[in-house]
Amino acid sequence: MESANSYFLPVDFVIFGGILFVSASIGVYFAYKDRKVQTTENYYFGRRNVSPIIVAMSLSVSYISALTVIGNPVEVYLYGTVYAWTVVANLIGFIAASIYYIPLYHRLRIKSVYEYLGRRFHSRIRSFASTMAMLELTFYLGITVYLPSLALSAVTPLELNWTIALTSILCTFYTSIGGMKAVIWTDVLQGVIMIAGMLAIFIQAIIMYGGFGPIIDAADRGDRNNLFKLDIDPRVRSTVWTIGGALGLSSCYLSCCSQVTTQRYMSCNSVRSSRITISSGVNSLSALALEDFVIPCFPAMSTTRKMVFSKVMTVIFGGVVMGIAYSVSLLSSNIIQINMITGAVAAPILSVFTMGMFMPWINSWGALSGMISGIVCGSWVALASINQATYPATTESLPVSTNNCTVTSSLHNVTTTLSTESSEDTTALEPMSTISEEYGSVLQYTLYSMSPFLYGTFAFFVSIIVGHIVSLFTGFNKVSEADPDLFVPVIDCKILRFGIPEKSSEEIAENSKENVFINSCCTGDDCGQDSPDSPHNEKKETVF
Repeated sequence: MESANSYFLPVDFVIFGGILFVSASIGVYFAYKDRKVQTTENYYFGRRNVSPIIVAMSLSVSYISALTVIGNPVEVYLYGTVYAWTVVANLIGFIAASIYYIPLYHRLRIKSVYEYLGRRFHSRIRSFASTMAMLELTFYLGITVYLPSLALSAVTPLELNWTIALTSILCTFYTSIGGMKAVIWTDVLQGVIMIAGMLAIFIQAIIMYGGFGPIIDAADRGDRNNLFKLDIDPRVRSTVWTIGGALGLSSCYLSCCSQVTTQRYMSCNSVRSSRITISSGVNSLSALALEDFVIPCFPAMSTTRKMVFSKVMTVIFGGVVMGIAYSVSLLSSNIIQINMITGAVAAPILSVFTMGMFMPWINSWGALSGMISGIVCGSWVALASINQATYPATTESLPVSTNNCTVTSSLHNVTTTLSTESSEDTTALEPMSTISEEYGSVLQYTLYSMSPFLYGTFAFFVSIIVGHIVSLFTGFNKVSEADPDLFVPVIDCKILRFGIPEKSSEEIAENSKENVFINSCCTGDDCGQDSPDSPHNEKKETVF
């Protein structure tokens, strides 16, 4: 058992308990405050009038999760500062969401982001994509619950199993009773705490080592100052291209077609407010279950039953996420690499949105076949590479020897120098793959040795290629019959509209008036949904 000196001090327990209490109280407050507004519109979207600044802070916390705070320092320590290019990758997603996706979602006033796929292609594609997204999100949330629970178990007497349960139950509690407003405001609270903690560590490190100079020198000595690693070999794990470029595709999924983020976009009352934004996961899972599976089967369900179902499903999904977190705790692989496997599912979903919005000739068969092919091929490569990758640069980390390192203990004010008889003594790390001396088969040396940051890119392009091939053999859609509301040109010019008709100025003005009326007058569960006479509600196998 670890020394008690590594545990929280009494004041730490008081602060930690206070944070838990305030988080739970936020859920109770909004449950009481909105007790007379029992609608799914309020529960999932905060009546679409949440401040864009608050939503922006909540979205930031979605990106600065436990995976970022705990996982990224490990990634930088093992593979260097080249991982900083994730900033560029995230920027790609923000720009794409702001220019293309947010205006489309507000124009259609959808509740589930996968509702778009039902309008553009077919309801079955909507259901399949939503199912895959729920599986991906559940696994991702399991990782994000596991990491803070692991850290908590290291600084308290609680075992890991108990900290996982505590984290899961607390998040599920305030989410289930308070809805999206509780989620957003607890995100704000936790975001402030995380940022303050990271700043405190940063400042303390500067003080301890006497400025940036010694820290940069230490990074140079350990070969970690590799920010401009431009190797073009796709088997090299971390480079400018695999992180700054390929990882940008995963960022596009999170920013553009994940229910977690789009639900926040739709919590704002306008496109402009949402563009400012660029524990919610459980709330989003509940929203997907309701909007994509229950309401299509029971369209006449009452508001009361919708709310009961929403809260029950929130609790159920909270339990499922807790189970996933327990499962993740049993794995020995690198957490970042495990998270990249989810990209094999997320990227094909992004590809369907890409084909729907920018490629009007793709039909329903092409979209479905492409998505399935991308998920199968991407998952196959991602799972096989864990134990089959044989190219050394795919898995080898930077030197991790601690010989002759000076360590200062702030608890006992003691300075010691670590040294051993052998210069080969290094920190024991669990290998992420089996590397054979002969490199093994061609697949092991090539495809299975692909950088884990490329799993999503590989799956994305498989989906696009298969989507075009199947659409070719089953008959491309007639572009001239496309619904302009469901299409977004890459650049708004005649050539890149591919012959899709433009809406007249009268139609645009009429739609604007309708949206203003809905925003100002509609507060119930039917808010944002099309009227029975809306062309979007027509039963069509393929819109384009």
